[in-house]
Amino acid sequence: MKEGNPNKRRTSILKFFRELPSQDDDGQVLPISGLWNTAMAHPNDPEFIDLGIFECMTALICKGLKNRRWLSHDQNIYIPYYAAHIIGSYTMNMEEFAESSVNAGVILPLVELLRGRLTWVEQRVAVRALGHLATYASTFHAVATHGEVLELSIQLAMSSLEIVYSHFYQYVDRRLSYHCDLLTRGMGGVEMESRKAEEWASQLQCWSLQLINCFAFKPEFLSVICKPEFLIKLPGMWGGLVNENSPAGIGLLRTICHHKLGRGPVASCPGLVEALCNIARSSDDWQYMAIDCLLWLLQDPTTCHKSQEYTELQLSLKTKIHTSLTPARSLDFALVDRTRIVGDVLIFFFRHLEDGIIYRKAKTSSSPTSSRIKDYGTGRIVHPSKGKETGQFRFGVGFASVLEILPSLVVVIDKAAPALIDLSEISTLGDHKKLGDSIINVLQECVQSQGTGRNSLSNRTKEQIDELLNSRQRLKWEKNMPKEDLHIKQAAALVVKLEGNSLFSSGNISGAASKYSEALALCPMKSRKERVVLYSNRAQCHLLLQQPLTAISDATRALCLHNPINRHAKSLWRRAQAYDMLGLAKESLLDAILFINECSQSNDPDLSLRQNKVPDYAERLVKKQMRATWLFREAAVKHGGVHCEGDAGDIYGQEADDSEWETASESDTGLDGRGEMDDDDSEWKTENERTDKYEKPSIKDIKHGYNVQLAEDEN
Repeated sequence: MKEGNPNKRRTSILKFFRELPSQDDDGQVLPISGLWNTAMAHPNDPEFIDLGIFECMTALICKGLKNRRWLSHDQNIYIPYYAAHIIGSYTMNMEEFAESSVNAGVILPLVELLRGRLTWVEQRVAVRALGHLATYASTFHAVATHGEVLELSIQLAMSSLEIVYSHFYQYVDRRLSYHCDLLTRGMGGVEMESRKAEEWASQLQCWSLQLINCFAFKPEFLSVICKPEFLIKLPGMWGGLVNENSPAGIGLLRTICHHKLGRGPVASCPGLVEALCNIARSSDDWQYMAIDCLLWLLQDPTTCHKSQEYTELQLSLKTKIHTSLTPARSLDFALVDRTRIVGDVLIFFFRHLEDGIIYRKAKTSSSPTSSRIKDYGTGRIVHPSKGKETGQFRFGVGFASVLEILPSLVVVIDKAAPALIDLSEISTLGDHKKLGDSIINVLQECVQSQGTGRNSLSNRTKEQIDELLNSRQRLKWEKNMPKEDLHIKQAAALVVKLEGNSLFSSGNISGAASKYSEALALCPMKSRKERVVLYSNRAQCHLLLQQPLTAISDATRALCLHNPINRHAKSLWRRAQAYDMLGLAKESLLDAILFINECSQSNDPDLSLRQNKVPDYAERLVKKQMRATWLFREAAVKHGGVHCEGDAGDIYGQEADDSEWETASESDTGLDGRGEMDDDDSEWKTENERTDKYEKPSIKDIKHGYNVQLAEDEN
């Protein structure tokens, strides 16, 4: 490498690449790791390509797969990992390099690594390299001819987190030393190993999804990809907080929905449209992808009116819930409100029959505490099934009887329209200009093109769309109104809003919500700042009235109206609480994190972080949702907790007081317990002062709208 004469250097390197795979000397890993560093630092440098680096790396991988004695000798165990990583780095940006690698025969050994012939760390770099090769038109066919690549990638996307957890993360004292060295480079100890393992597990899943996405652009592969058992998992494949750049599952769903053959299975998959609605109305960086999916589903006549099946549970009117508070007897509760299913979480409201007081969680170590405000509980279905069957519903440390589990139907447009209506006042979202106008146009086309019978809109959906179109017409009328008339309307709206604030302070929550609705009807459409406050205030009322869906709707509208978008702190916090009520931990977490970020930038004394301290109520919610969304949570529940030497095992993310009940936090009645409503947002900085601070960095489009940047600085 240090030879100054170009001809001698070239001859020496060529000889080195030819001879290295046949040698059995100690220390072979040293030049390979040097090549790995060079490939990482200069992936576009063509010097080694013509000299046979791909042939050399291919031979080394094959040698490791066939000769286990050589693989276990010295430090040769590292070589297949480095070789596959080198292939992936050199094929990352340059199509001509990718073509050379295919000609050198790299695909077959990479596929063997993808099969799991060695370990998950080699699978990770193999799927990375194959993902790069599948990106280019000239090399995609070479990858696709190995039919098992797509199936293996799908299985890996679904099982990668479980594999990394059970094969590495769970048993600290059984971790392979070379895995630990690759993860940490010998620095950081067990804590660093665990953190990096979580990052690599996320990458393994996201890179698998990227590889599948390359196949999803080809209609002939959609039938393999669009299996219900895979599609339903995609919204939950988000890579966790350690994933900063990949759109993961929602990116693949967007590619699938872009094609007519993909939209049908998506529209038929139970719960998938609702999951898209949740992502669309969230602080997810890839929010716009979910919006695109919903719009394409509505623009397609074959999916717009397609029915989806969902599960509805009927509980006994007098449900018995056994708690550890009273081990000798069961407490009788009656349902207060209808139940609903979010994923596998049942949301319901209940009341103790003896005193009529609504209960939430009460600590098992003390007597039950209660609140006069209706509250809720959550649990998981033990026996979800279709048809009229009985089952058990596990609730905390006890259970409740399920009388019937009934299948019901909902039409795609009836599910998607409310979410899109909430988003209709978005002006710009990233590179998407006039996104709100696009939403309105699609919904208007749905109304104009509706047929009869199965293709007709439900009355509720039609009313909501008509109301949206009327508001747009109202905006046009207001443009021609005298300024004096607009000022009068604005003043009238302010008076009504203050009346609502007064009612709220006196405890008349329903009355306050009605006043905010009246003020919204009066307030000029151009007064976006005032409408943000009204929607946000009404969202708080809905929270206290135990109406999380309408709270999410109003908070989303406030966030869409705010400038910059999705940055109104109080609305973020209110929506975070509403999502928490529905058991949607990821959406709640993202809103709560963004709320804390906004607090740190605000001049509002109710929001600003005193002495740079995160508000206690926000910290509690973030910790709770981080436990709930921990990347390995499902795997830990399935396989058991993390075991250290001499440790009985513990599941990270398992709350210490998981069986306890607690009263509603002070945040349930306001940001800090005072229950005050917004008067105005005059303390917020102007648009020009805030735009630079909050604008998201642009993200490079790598392939056909599937925006993904791989963390290539990772080892």
